Amino acid sequence: AVKAYFESMDLDVWDAWSFFKLLDLDQRGDVEIEAFLMGCLRLRGQARSIDLCKLIHDQAWLLKQQSQFHVNCEKEFKKLRSEIRTMAGHASASANILRHSEEVNGTYMQ
Repeated sequence: AVKAYFESMDLDVWDAWSFFKLLDLDQRGDVEIEAFLMGCLRLRGQARSIDLCKLIHDQAWLLKQQSQFHVNCEKEFKKLRSEIRTMAGHASASANILRHSEEVNGTYMQ
């Protein structure tokens, strides 16, 4: 009965799980009846060229944004590595000064 209903609405639902995920926009794991009906109306019929072009455009935009994010993250990681090395160098120098001071004062313990 459900398959016949989908066919009458010109919906090709060959993968029920994928169809459900398309209808579950808020990703709660359920679909309210109104969302189900509106989703069926939105997804019926064949994809138009403009739909596919929009999908390709959106995907390209997302890839560009993700690439920029990765570049920015890498720059920040490099800065952090440099700062950590600088801090480690200062800590090492401070330890050497302290050790030298203790040696001079005769309080150095190994």
